[in-house]
Amino acid sequence: MRFRLFLFAIFIAVLFSGIVFSGNDHLIVYGENFAFKVNEMGNWKGYTKDAWEYGLNIYFTLDNEDFNSAPVVMYIRVMEKGNYSATEHLLGDMEDFKDKFSDIKFKDFTITGLPYQATSKIYLYNDICDYVCYLDPSTDTQLPLYLIFVLSGTKELAPKYEDDFATLVNSFQWINLEAQ
Repeated sequence: MRFRLFLFAIFIAVLFSGIVFSGNDHLIVYGENFAFKVNEMGNWKGYTKDAWEYGLNIYFTLDNEDFNSAPVVMYIRVMEKGNYSATEHLLGDMEDFKDKFSDIKFKDFTITGLPYQATSKIYLYNDICDYVCYLDPSTDTQLPLYLIFVLSGTKELAPKYEDDFATLVNSFQWINLEAQ
């Protein structure tokens, strides 16, 4: 019976880009052929229902704010790896941003204690500050996915939530659906 329920959950997950279930201390996000857990911290609230409209799997705002009007937001996007590492994808992303924003500056930013390969930077452009972390949940070529974690806000506001962002990334746990 449990196996049937699990298969039903997978079927539903395939239909939607992100479904979230709340556990004791974490959210479980299901998507097409993937699942992961993250924690909801403090006043941050996670949303998946409309995340697909923004090309995301889950986003977080403070105190139930709307995604479009929130002064600061964190989000996670699952992407296909292709033949590139998460680091190579980050470098390509930085090049794309250089093309779009001639005044962009990049700063080093490291999240420690991760059991996964990850690379991160801070993007500073216009009045925006983005903390960006590309995370590869597996170096196994059988898992063709990586994740992008972003904290985005104004240059004045985003740095106040740097610790929350690091906590979110550190709370991440990949769920191996094939082992279930």
